[in-house]
Amino acid sequence: MDEQFINHSAPTGADNGPNGMINTFNNILRPAMPDMKVMIYEQVAEGDLVTTRKNISGTHTGTLLGLAPTGHRISIDVIDIVRIKNGKYLEHWGVNTLPEVLTELKNASK
Repeated sequence: MDEQFINHSAPTGADNGPNGMINTFNNILRPAMPDMKVMIYEQVAEGDLVTTRKNISGTHTGTLLGLAPTGHRISIDVIDIVRIKNGKYLEHWGVNTLPEVLTELKNASK
């Protein structure tokens, strides 16, 4: 990632720089589902933009954003747009189904 990287989709108050993006995978998602897999369905590049439709899945065996492990399978659908400069990520925009997944996990743990 470029040192000027900006994640335009970072939650309010979260680090929207390169460390925040790396933190999401290394300290939030991966510990919550150590068997995490990323499946890329489609990827389109035009100019300096790359758009990816993917799925992040795994088994909820670790704490995820304060939710205790449930043992349930997690499936998060994602669409990302990334601006590339000199071969590095410069900007990111994305939408995902993580909020719905968190709601399902909360309901399953009741």
